[in-house]
Amino acid sequence: MSENGGNDFASFLKPILGPFAAISDQSDAYAVFRLRGPRLRVALSKLVPIDIHERAFKVGDVAESIAGHVGILFWRLDDAAGSPVFDIAVARSFSVGLRHTLNQSAADFELTWEES
Repeated sequence: MSENGGNDFASFLKPILGPFAAISDQSDAYAVFRLRGPRLRVALSKLVPIDIHERAFKVGDVAESIAGHVGILFWRLDDAAGSPVFDIAVARSFSVGLRHTLNQSAADFELTWEES
């Protein structure tokens, strides 16, 4: 493993920038949750203060917002088995808190999610 954790771009920049800059790999800065389920919009509407109805938030749309108290970036993917699918990116340091908030919001609904 290289000094930069295998980041070739950082290795390339280091001799060019020398002592004038610090280089930090941020590729693992976010956790991404994939959410899907027939009542997903209802569960998310408890957390996200924007309109995510299919008329307003179409496949491919992206928004920066909050979920509960946590800043997120989320986007809508193609529906799966008739259910909406959203990916939510959150700073990794807040992922445990967001997971807890999602579980609370989804308690009454058929919601599934994956973390990548």
